[in-house]
Amino acid sequence: FTQIMNIHTGITEAANPLNPFNDWNFVIITYATGDFHVGNNNFPYEAEDGSEQVVHFHGYRNFQEAMKISAKLFPDPDKLLIAGDSAGAFAVPALSGEIMEQTYSRCLDVTLFSDSGQLCYSHWKRTARDIWKAKEDIWRSIRTPNITMDWYHSLYEKYGDRIRYLYASSTHDYLLS
Repeated sequence: FTQIMNIHTGITEAANPLNPFNDWNFVIITYATGDFHVGNNNFPYEAEDGSEQVVHFHGYRNFQEAMKISAKLFPDPDKLLIAGDSAGAFAVPALSGEIMEQTYSRCLDVTLFSDSGQLCYSHWKRTARDIWKAKEDIWRSIRTPNITMDWYHSLYEKYGDRIRYLYASSTHDYLLS
């Protein structure tokens, strides 16, 4: 609900001449299936009542389908902003390399923006590998409890200054607080 409510505010306010992104194309990554858009697995578990349950982590398939639509909506942008907030903020650094290589390989002016993607956890690598069944390059790049920064470091190692990297997180953020 909050994402729909805020879709035309801030950097997505295309009609605002003061917005530096008002003439850019946007790929906005929103919430996922609990796997930051990198999952490829049906994960069985036993619930507290003893029943067998399954969590469907298929964020990566959803991401791929969304990118097909994105490519049709704007096939050859001059400038591209890949952004996400909260759960979508994690997917920005995880998937931007793929977006740039497979969907928008000709776009040379790319900015990434993760807003409020801060969730430290010491078992991200195991979660991404064993529970979400993420692609190997996704889980191998996780080295610390800060999955977002690990994925950003991995992008920087590959693309360097070809991309502008923006990351914002605040204790005043209404979603995080």
